[in-house]
Amino acid sequence: MAAQSIARGQTVEAIAILKQALELDPLSPLLHSDLGWAYFSAEKFDRANASLFQALELDPNFSQAHYWLGWTLNNMGKQGEAILEFETLLKIDPNSVMARFGLGTMFALTGQRAGAMKVIKDLDRLATKRYVSPHSYAWIYLNLGQKETALDLLEKAYEERDPEMPYLKADLV
Repeated sequence: MAAQSIARGQTVEAIAILKQALELDPLSPLLHSDLGWAYFSAEKFDRANASLFQALELDPNFSQAHYWLGWTLNNMGKQGEAILEFETLLKIDPNSVMARFGLGTMFALTGQRAGAMKVIKDLDRLATKRYVSPHSYAWIYLNLGQKETALDLLEKAYEERDPEMPYLKADLV
C-alpha cells in the first residue's frame, strides 16, 4: 500500500503508513528502507538518509537500503558517496540490475561517459541471462544527453508493461 502511495505521489500517506508499520515491527530493515524511500520521494533527504542508515544498521547487506541511499546521497549533492553506495550494492549482489542502473546513471550525471558506457555493456551482458528493463537503460542515456534514445526506451518499457513504469513520476525527484 505504501508503494502505491509513493507511485501516486502521495508521500505523506506513505510515510504515515510506514511509521505505523514500524511501531509494530521496529526491527524490520525493509520497513526502515521503505520509509527512507518515502522520505526520498518527499524530498526530505536528511530523514531518508537517517531511515536508510537504520535499515543498514539492522542488516548491512540489505540491497534495497543501499540502492535508496545511493539516490539520496546523489540528491544531497554527494555524488562520490552515491557512486560508492552503488558499487557496494554491486559487491553484495553482482547480478544486480538496480546497482548497475544507479551506477550507470551516476557516471553519466558526473560526466564519466566511459564508465556509463561500460555499465550499458554490462547491462547488455546481463540481459542475455535475465530480464533487464528498458527503464534501466533510459536514465543512463537521458543523463548522457541522448534524450531520443531515452524516450524510445521508456516507450518500450511502457509497451512491455515494465513494473517500474508506475514509479516514473517518483523517479523524477
